[in-house]
Amino acid sequence: MDSVKILLFSDDEKLYNSTERIIGKKHQLKWCTYQQLENNRYPTADVVIFHFTKEIIERERAFAAIIKIKGSLGHLTPILAISEGGSIQDIFSILKAGAYDYIETIDNTRKYKKKIENLILWNWYIKNIHQQKRGNVEKEPEKHCFFFAAFLGKITSILGFFTREPNGRFFVVMYW
Repeated sequence: MDSVKILLFSDDEKLYNSTERIIGKKHQLKWCTYQQLENNRYPTADVVIFHFTKEIIERERAFAAIIKIKGSLGHLTPILAISEGGSIQDIFSILKAGAYDYIETIDNTRKYKKKIENLILWNWYIKNIHQQKRGNVEKEPEKHCFFFAAFLGKITSILGFFTREPNGRFFVVMYW
């Protein structure tokens, strides 16, 4: 997979350093503050990560930021929202505004890394399959399996969880 340009919007340098360690040299990470976002001074990217603190959410800048990025980088741009201190309603509002996935904290670096990897796979899917309608499914079937797992993981993180029936089949338990 090619190198992906990841754009991180955060006012927290510690978060940037953690994200940079997780991503490593495999992908390009660019860090921008919310001031740069307001001044329209940010580079293009394949994947976007927003760090929303309680203050940003309360000022309703979170929703405007997502809509602004979707408008400038494209509505199919995968967005991960880090929602620290937000309520369940805030998280659903952020997802409704256009974020593809969310995480409440990055304390669990393994989970954070997996969320980023899922967005990178989603970006690959958008560029290689969605844009070409059919794509090369026969040539790279393992990437499609990863995409499906990432997509299923997103759905279950929002709506429910997997459970197994006695006959071995899996199904999703929904909750609201």
